[in-house]
Amino acid sequence: MEYGCFSTRIGELCALVSERGVHYLDASDRIEYRRYEWGPLVEALRGEISQYLEGKKNTFSFRPIIGGPALRRKVLEEVTFIPCGKTLTYGELAMKTGLRSPRLVGKILERILPTSLGERSPVFIASSP
Repeated sequence: MEYGCFSTRIGELCALVSERGVHYLDASDRIEYRRYEWGPLVEALRGEISQYLEGKKNTFSFRPIIGGPALRRKVLEEVTFIPCGKTLTYGELAMKTGLRSPRLVGKILERILPTSLGERSPVFIASSP
């Protein structure tokens, strides 16, 4: 496991990365992850995110590690299939995952995605009117 915080065009991001994928990516530093050091995986992720934000890349070689309750995993797995530059409403995402409530989708994502980045987040879901 490797951990590091780095500057991007949208502000500072912090990431916990392993050979399996990205375990944590957010705009807030996590003290409990500081025991892990910066390494080549964090540097590679930083490079991919920078290229993405500059419009030079639209895919990532790193996959998110999705844990937690089955409902949370289901929503997050569907989010990973949203094409670069596209958005889905919470309602559309609810239909794709078989949920009845767009608000539930919003609550799940609110706890997982880098909410402090808002619309600047690498993964942006448009909310339903």
